[in-house]
Amino acid sequence: MRAAESLAALGDSRGVDLLYALARDTTLYGSDRVRAAEALGQLGDSRAVDLFHNFARNTTYSVGVDRVAAAESLVGLGDSRGVDLLYAVAVAGDTTPYDGVRVRAADALAGLGDSREVNLLYALARDTALSGDARVSAAEALAGLGDARGANFLT
Repeated sequence: MRAAESLAALGDSRGVDLLYALARDTTLYGSDRVRAAEALGQLGDSRAVDLFHNFARNTTYSVGVDRVAAAESLVGLGDSRGVDLLYAVAVAGDTTPYDGVRVRAADALAGLGDSREVNLLYALARDTALSGDARVSAAEALAGLGDARGANFLT
């Protein structure tokens, strides 16, 4: 990965091609694939948008953090589909085994000013099926938005 990034930074097209190949390599960890796509995006390669979109929709990633990172990167590149993909991760309890990822996605929505985030964070803070840590994180994020219900969950 580092060699491909270095080549690309030097303006060598082989580096860009290697980064694209790494991003598409399904034998790599999701985080490595997202990192390669992020490098492409930073270089202005338009293929990064489709890669991020596909990664954010990929429910086979074992933890879901990679889906959130991809959706955030998609938003960062100006593609509004990332917002709906973040929402999908936040509400998808059946496809995201680590419930902290759901809170991270909801919190990312809050950072974007999405109107759904307050009710979503409230629902996550109330969800007794989630871990205590995830519920506290949701309550903290809710309180951070100035919603008194967040502080109420923390008491």
